[in-house]
Amino acid sequence: MEHTGMYQQDFRKYKAQELDNDKKLNSYDENYRANWTNISGIQNLLHRGSSKYLYAINPFSRIQVMRHTLDVFEEEIGDEIKKTYLATFVPERFAFPLDEAQNFNPHKLKRLIRASMKGQDYFGAIEASIYPNHEHRSSMTKGLVHFHAHLLVWDSSHKDLKLVEETVARKNKSFIWREEAFHFEKAREADVGNILGYIMKSPANQYGLEYDPDNPEFASGLTRKYRQTKTEIRSGNAAKLALIMQDMYIDKLLVAGGEGVSMKREIIKRSLSRYHHEEAMKKLRRTG
Repeated sequence: MEHTGMYQQDFRKYKAQELDNDKKLNSYDENYRANWTNISGIQNLLHRGSSKYLYAINPFSRIQVMRHTLDVFEEEIGDEIKKTYLATFVPERFAFPLDEAQNFNPHKLKRLIRASMKGQDYFGAIEASIYPNHEHRSSMTKGLVHFHAHLLVWDSSHKDLKLVEETVARKNKSFIWREEAFHFEKAREADVGNILGYIMKSPANQYGLEYDPDNPEFASGLTRKYRQTKTEIRSGNAAKLALIMQDMYIDKLLVAGGEGVSMKREIIKRSLSRYHHEEAMKKLRRTG
């Protein structure tokens, strides 16, 4: 069943994108060569049958969670959602060399978001971006992964979010030059489904950092003399991210505050319902 109501078109777009990402990874694995990234050991995590566990790298898990997210938003808010914003947390301290990125702890970023967004209604998710040709300052090899979070914020104001921006900036360097560690933009209420798709997507792009001549002086930080570029993610880099994120779960990457907290709980409950049902049936069979 794929009931998505008023967000049906947004869901179809999201589903197509996730299935396309899955196809790329499968094709990459099938054509594996010895000098490529070997993802054969995590193929079982990518199968449709494993979607009940909500692995972050499983496209069917993502589609399942997205379907429930759209359903809950329609049921709980519907057309009443007002004053919407897309907000982003991009603190520099959540950037890691490629070979250390698996050490990322989502709870640290979630704590920052929770403390900064007190009093706000929001729902969002943590995601990873790969910079394959840029070095982390603590590493001598190329490859960097930055974990950040996108949020849909509603019933807020520019003044309130500007205060959040200033508060976060006082204690956090931004990963992106010319952006604060927290930044936001006004969104249209009609675009809520599309924004949720953007928030919940698996990595679809890879990024570069090019020297920016408009920045005349050196400043501390990983990206202070660079501007960001974006291209479609290559299969090999998608494979590297899949290995890094193999132990992560979608429900553990979701963030919410205010009215969004109960919505997040309901989304997770529905998304895990098949897992809990199957586990209960296993227990029943074992006990006879």
